[in-house]
Amino acid sequence: MASSKIAIDFSFAVKEESINNYHDQIEEIKKQIAANNIIGYQYLGCFNIFKNIQKNDYLDIKKIPQWLVNEHIEYLVVIAPQHVCLQAESLIKFVGKDNGFDSKIKVMFVNECISARDIAKLTSFLSNKHFAINIISQKGETLETLLIFRELKAMLYKILGSVNAKKYIFATTNNNYGKLFKETKMNEYRHFVLLDNTTEKFLGYSAAIMLPLACAGVNLDKYLNGANAANEYFSKMPLKKNPAYQYAVVRRILLKNKYNFENINVYSSFDVDLARLFKMYLAECGLKNENGIYVNTSLQGCDNNTFSENHTSSPFKCFDTSIIVENQQYDYEISILSEHDNDNLNYLSKLTYNNIGKTITKSMRENHVIIYKIPHIMIKISDNFNDDTIGWIMAFIHRAAIMSAYLRELNPFQNSGIDSYNINLIKNITELSGGSKND
Repeated sequence: MASSKIAIDFSFAVKEESINNYHDQIEEIKKQIAANNIIGYQYLGCFNIFKNIQKNDYLDIKKIPQWLVNEHIEYLVVIAPQHVCLQAESLIKFVGKDNGFDSKIKVMFVNECISARDIAKLTSFLSNKHFAINIISQKGETLETLLIFRELKAMLYKILGSVNAKKYIFATTNNNYGKLFKETKMNEYRHFVLLDNTTEKFLGYSAAIMLPLACAGVNLDKYLNGANAANEYFSKMPLKKNPAYQYAVVRRILLKNKYNFENINVYSSFDVDLARLFKMYLAECGLKNENGIYVNTSLQGCDNNTFSENHTSSPFKCFDTSIIVENQQYDYEISILSEHDNDNLNYLSKLTYNNIGKTITKSMRENHVIIYKIPHIMIKISDNFNDDTIGWIMAFIHRAAIMSAYLRELNPFQNSGIDSYNINLIKNITELSGGSKND
């Protein structure tokens, strides 16, 4: 079995013997997961890496980036709810493939934010670009996503004509219902199937995420193999050697001790979306019935300075979780100036910016732990330049977030807030339009 590419240091948060007390409970939950005898089991498809995408879709997706290049396409515009965009965009940025160097296709993510200003700027930007569209919706009924798709589709139709434009539209949705499915079949768009074995927030190994990753230059085989190795590791390893489940247990212990506010800290602007991905999973799985841990994200050390009172003077009992990359893709040496131009910083010239960054991380941690008595968890990721590493990351946060819910006997996939919002939105839009939504 592969060794873990993710480690956890909880020595500044809880005692190891406190975690070991949860060994039997974790083992029992693992058995229930394996036997499909636990609440929400029908949506645990994210634990079966290679059963999230149809084989023919996977093979087709691997060919699409080169086909788009041959067609002189510059941009793949991904139109999807933000929680779908985040699953792909966070990994692309983390592994450093958002700059277009690893692929001749630039991937642009457009979430469901309906703003005339945003849409006007988007359509203006794309007006002289060669682009293809990937619209993603599991149920195919997300009004905001369908509206934005309507605008960009109209642009393609106007530029290329309806027959030619359809070649550059990829629809990722279910295989039998919803507005998007019906339109896809009627217009013969390229269709990639989303299965029903998980929810829209756990599409990390599905066609919804595979196509953007492929177009950004991520090696899909390495990504999925990394995720598969991670899932095997986390499903079999006992708690003492299992960083994903240790993280879940540490959060459970802290919540029992009234720590209900978690700051997820990252130390590079490229990792901010990864912190938001952690926030999405931890909050969505563990905040239920007006109880749980509220999750915040911070870019350190700038947010530590900008919002310092949020961290040190909060009325809530807070704890920190830092996402730390052990082996960085890049480093940069501090410049040496001549004596004439000396700014009194030459004493640092033998260091690199990674050296300075690690010292900033250490200083922030010591300040919070020693002075303000804020517990601190460190999640250590092996590197940020291997495609299998992002597979490990996705598997880690899935396992940790879902186990966080199961430790409190919660359904990690329950989400009534979105359903009630969508019902109210359709009602209000129908009233605004002055008639039936089907008129």
